[in-house]
Amino acid sequence: MFQVEKSDSIQTQENRITITLIAVVILFMVCQIPTAIILIYDLFHQIPERSVEKNILHGLGNIFNFLVTINAACNFMLYCALSDKYRRTFLLTFMPSCYTPPSPSRHNTAYSSMYDGTCTLNQSVRASSLRVPAMNCDSGKVYRHASN
Repeated sequence: MFQVEKSDSIQTQENRITITLIAVVILFMVCQIPTAIILIYDLFHQIPERSVEKNILHGLGNIFNFLVTINAACNFMLYCALSDKYRRTFLLTFMPSCYTPPSPSRHNTAYSSMYDGTCTLNQSVRASSLRVPAMNCDSGKVYRHASN
């Protein structure tokens, strides 16, 4: 029975990763395609310098450049909204005293946090790509990645 629950947990995690990936790709397409269309149009059409069409394309280019900037900012928000691991890593890196660990459960994985009673941040074997230096917490609690 525990194996079935673990399998469901892995499936849920994979679904969240898929949703995150789809959201990032859709956001990229919405923000980048208008810029690409304007650039391709400008490449194949010679427009006189002082024409109304040139002024309109210049204005649209500015708007679409703003969309490209929005894309970068929204990626951060998407990752924070859709990824527990990203939120946890962000909080541990930039605001360790504000981090509250999740309540202990039977479903701890290498991707979940766990209170160990000391004041260091340890890496799990599976999360070795995460390069976070050990740090002390203001509250005297330590949170580490579980290593199963």
